[in-house]
Amino acid sequence: MEFKTPTIGVFDSGFGGLTVLREVIDKVPDAHTIYYADSGRNPYGTRSREEIARFSKQILDFLGGKGIDLAIIACNTATAAAMPVVKDAYEFPVLGVIGSGARSAARTTRNKRIGVLATEYTIKSGAYEEAIAELDPAISVFGHPGQQLVRLVEGGETDGDAARAVVRESLAPFMGAGIDTLVLGCTHFPLLAHMIGEVMGESVTLVNPAQEAAAEARSLLRPRLVPPSSPVSRTFYTSGDVATFRRLGSLFLGREISSAEKVIF
Repeated sequence: MEFKTPTIGVFDSGFGGLTVLREVIDKVPDAHTIYYADSGRNPYGTRSREEIARFSKQILDFLGGKGIDLAIIACNTATAAAMPVVKDAYEFPVLGVIGSGARSAARTTRNKRIGVLATEYTIKSGAYEEAIAELDPAISVFGHPGQQLVRLVEGGETDGDAARAVVRESLAPFMGAGIDTLVLGCTHFPLLAHMIGEVMGESVTLVNPAQEAAAEARSLLRPRLVPPSSPVSRTFYTSGDVATFRRLGSLFLGREISSAEKVIF
């Protein structure tokens, strides 16, 4: 087995996947990371499954060319559309946030009633219901789209009374459903977790698939991890505007993104 400082590739249709990268950096600090934001072709949710799968393969080919040892599709929409096509197509493991979120939610629930808050595309795909049913058919899944919350985060409204009112409205369909676990099925939503937790109350456990994906990445790479001989690298690419990516991306990541390169396929 080769021992070296591994490289983890992470991609999303935009900025949300940086919440996944944040967890990766926290849980696998000794790994190099490469992040690709396909902001120039965002949003993915309005595109066909075939288009999203093609875009995902283009990005994974690009990351593979950079010598990554593991990839994470840090986008629920891309995971739902592309995972069946790409999961076994590469020499390196490809993880998706839906599988990670499903496994974490299935372990967490006590009453076998799970809510999934996600984008409309992810909800309509039934990907979470399918993944959870494979783990435990007795679990009931209640999915509802939270597109208004995506707009809140992208507008920088992650606190305040107006934002809380939108959060309460978006979560209303889950009230009375008897869920004890709620999956944050969009990578934007962890930035609203404090308000979502307030509205849902202490009886409902929030599941952030990003945390599980990062933990799975560490588990897969652990046999090869060695202390880096020099500082690890954090590399960023985007198909959109670089200045916008650096500015908004720094907010999502929780640390400054000092440089990024534009790459278009």
